[in-house]
Amino acid sequence: MNNQTDFGYESVSYQDKQERVSAIFSKVAPYYDKMNDFLSLGLHRYWKNKFIESVKVAAGDIVLDLACGSGDIFLKLASKTEPSKIYAVDPNKEMLFVAQMRTAKLQLYKKKPQIEINFLCAFGENLTLIPDNSISVLTLSFGFRNVADRMQCLREIYRVLKPEGHFYLLEFAKVQPPFDQAYNFYRDHCLPVIGKFLFNDTSSYQYLADSIAVFWDQDKCIRALQEVGFVDIVSQNYTNGIVCCYQGKADKSSL
Repeated sequence: MNNQTDFGYESVSYQDKQERVSAIFSKVAPYYDKMNDFLSLGLHRYWKNKFIESVKVAAGDIVLDLACGSGDIFLKLASKTEPSKIYAVDPNKEMLFVAQMRTAKLQLYKKKPQIEINFLCAFGENLTLIPDNSISVLTLSFGFRNVADRMQCLREIYRVLKPEGHFYLLEFAKVQPPFDQAYNFYRDHCLPVIGKFLFNDTSSYQYLADSIAVFWDQDKCIRALQEVGFVDIVSQNYTNGIVCCYQGKADKSSL
């Protein structure tokens, strides 16, 4: 059984990737949001707002935000919708702590609805604390390429979703011509330099650039969703394909 995966341009074991990615996020957690602003020139806020607009949550739904990071996605969902419960899940304890502190601060000043939020530290490949067929809507933004075993992660997502539950994925993709060469130059040569200059951290940003470069293109993501069992899959490129939003529905009619 092949348990090798990509860590940038390297081929490593699943466990090795999990450990190395976790070490990176432990390092960048204190300035993660500021980092995203600098490196994306503020575009990550636009992408995430577009993503939030696409997510449909009905009153009483149970939402799971996987690889929740600092919490910006689930907190915006909590503010604009009325789910009955939110699971905020991330494999990195430091990032999860940032999300918890951010949530507590907003709740203290009553800047968001008082919705039940459960924080869980777990890898996407192993969501054993979440029951089968229990989640109405599952979101995953900018965390899928960091997963060691992506197909197992998709199977877990499919397992926990209710019949006809919806999965929303936002991830870096393949930029379309004629902007691909300029973007690839910025990604490969500028990101690590900016990381060193602003945060004295070249290695983390080298991984960021490399992980984007080797990640699946739009067609491969769609095929993977289909293979697991998702139907009614749609995709939408943002900013000429720098990132792509995917939506799919869990078809469990044959179960």
